[in-house]
Amino acid sequence: MSNRPAIAPRSHWSRWLLILLLCFAATRLYHLMTLPLFLDEASHLTRAQWVWEGKPLYLLETGKALAPYLAAALWPFVGAPFLGRVVVVLLGLIGLAVAYAVGRDLHSPRVGWLTALLWIATPQLFFFERMALVDTTMSALAMFSVWTAIRMMRDPRWWWAALCGLGLMLTVLAKLTGLTYLPIPILAVFIGRVPWRTRFRQAVLALVVFAILAAPMLWYLRSIDADPTGQSSGLTSTDTSSLSTRIQRNLPTMIEAERAYFGDFMLIVMVVALVAAVVRFPFRSGLLIAQIVLPVGVIAATAQALWLRYLSPAAPFLLLITALGLVELGQGLARVLRRRSLWIALPAAVAMIWLITVSAPFIATAYRDPAALPLPNGDRTEYITWIPSGYGIREAANYLNRRITEPITMIGVAVNCNSARLYLRADSPVTLICPDLDWGGGNPLVVADIKARIAADGAVWVLTEDKNPPTVDIRQFDGREEIAAFSRMLGRNTVRIFRLTATTIPAQED
Repeated sequence: MSNRPAIAPRSHWSRWLLILLLCFAATRLYHLMTLPLFLDEASHLTRAQWVWEGKPLYLLETGKALAPYLAAALWPFVGAPFLGRVVVVLLGLIGLAVAYAVGRDLHSPRVGWLTALLWIATPQLFFFERMALVDTTMSALAMFSVWTAIRMMRDPRWWWAALCGLGLMLTVLAKLTGLTYLPIPILAVFIGRVPWRTRFRQAVLALVVFAILAAPMLWYLRSIDADPTGQSSGLTSTDTSSLSTRIQRNLPTMIEAERAYFGDFMLIVMVVALVAAVVRFPFRSGLLIAQIVLPVGVIAATAQALWLRYLSPAAPFLLLITALGLVELGQGLARVLRRRSLWIALPAAVAMIWLITVSAPFIATAYRDPAALPLPNGDRTEYITWIPSGYGIREAANYLNRRITEPITMIGVAVNCNSARLYLRADSPVTLICPDLDWGGGNPLVVADIKARIAADGAVWVLTEDKNPPTVDIRQFDGREEIAAFSRMLGRNTVRIFRLTATTIPAQED
């Protein structure tokens, strides 16, 4: 009799996968707009609108193009905040489905099923997949690339390699740092089942397809001297002399962030499962580990300003290797006990403990009050309490939607101005202009524009916020009237609406 564990029919697992996909969609879409729109979400959606306003290639210059282009295709001028987040959820569905397929192809449907379940429940992925950000979309397409790479090493037909190359291109289009996933076809060579010569041919073909697809984009970026990785603005650095400083600063922050999202219990389980997976399946595990180590390593080495969402693309691969190790340990335990059906006991126990103690409370809080979420300090600052958050901004937009019935022009000098603009209803009488701002203050061109509009129209409205230094100091204008104020978390950076009728600011010097 074979020692291979009994596997349920494919149709049984397909039904479970469909149920899990529906659960994913339900958990992500329910109360989707509870958390206000974050600064970068508004930026992506504004650039999606620019596709229709004479800047169709600007998204390529940002290095974050796929999700905004999809939003642009769906006409992002009505309901843009909801539309942008739905696009990310849809790409997440693709990622979840192919993660199941990767787990199935590397081991069994059991690993695919457990991976999908853990993915749905992971607080880190739950949080970021409900925002119009691009990081999780990159990992979803990277997962597709891994799946097609596995398939092309087991099926010699050329179109699997072409699909892998396409997947890599879409990964890079999602976010340019997806270049760190380019070794996928090479690493997949070691888990192939076709002859070695065929494996190398498939890997080369996948990379050639990627190169052909990526060449026009890379040529365009080079021709305009674009900086999609943010080196010129100090977001990243490749200076080797400060490499150790960046790594020593970033790694502890990364570890604390993962502890906040996963909890110590799950991190310990992940380490144990990883060891089990590596011992039992070294090459398969190596393929997954590379998709964790390479992107995270690049972030740790280059990030001058570490935004913790950069870590979220590693989570699906962490979950995959955790599921692989847990199922293998569970099956080993079942063999020892001579009860094959008990393979599920260990994975189920781990999943239930984690769901009850970490995942379910996080998700319930996110639906009820995102401001109360137990986020890492960096994420709490960025999305809840600081000026890039949408708190106060959303309330200001709601006020304008309710109270303003006559046409007005408003200049937004709050840094998250575009979120307010996107929250305005399609037939709003408010024309909200969001100029480029220097967060450090001054902004003489904006001041000059305000003065010119006051001179021409007699008055102008301004959306601002308490900030030191202010982007534009409203106190320097005579005749200012505060119309409304909207508090933020911790009582700082209050959002305010002013009506200005005169100014005593001296003319700006040339």
